[in-house]
Amino acid sequence: MVRSGVPIYILLFSFFLTMICCDEKPQVGSSDFSFLKERFDGASLERISDPERFPAESLWVYIDGAADLYLKNNVLEMAAAYYTLDQTEVNAEVYRFDDSANAMRMFHSIRPNNSITTSYGKEGFKSPSSIEFVQGNYLVRLIGYDDDAQTQMALNNLAENLDKLIPKN
Repeated sequence: MVRSGVPIYILLFSFFLTMICCDEKPQVGSSDFSFLKERFDGASLERISDPERFPAESLWVYIDGAADLYLKNNVLEMAAAYYTLDQTEVNAEVYRFDDSANAMRMFHSIRPNNSITTSYGKEGFKSPSSIEFVQGNYLVRLIGYDDDAQTQMALNNLAENLDKLIPKN
């Protein structure tokens, strides 16, 4: 008896081979972090590194020791990029949470007492070497390595631009 058609084991083998070779899964609801631009209109800031992305399960690679606090507040992913203004380098860290309430809760957990408020995002605070604000589902942490006027200028320039570009919902 001659069997017509493709034997079932060949179909199964093809299916499993496809599953193994094409293991790329879409990131449902992931951000493209396109607001971490190489250059911003009218700004002298320049991004000097491609954004590094960390999903929640590998956040500890970037912030070893503090990742648990972010995970408890349902962080989904994070991206970091370095910027320069002349010779001054600053770091942008942007954390995306499952909702704005968890982003706000995380923001309040890192906000020091008697901090200086900013007008960036829904709420924000600053120090001489950092600006941090919450905008929708995002927590933005901008960090400089000095506390001089040039660092503050770079941080404010970056904060102004990200404040305009990060989704507010």
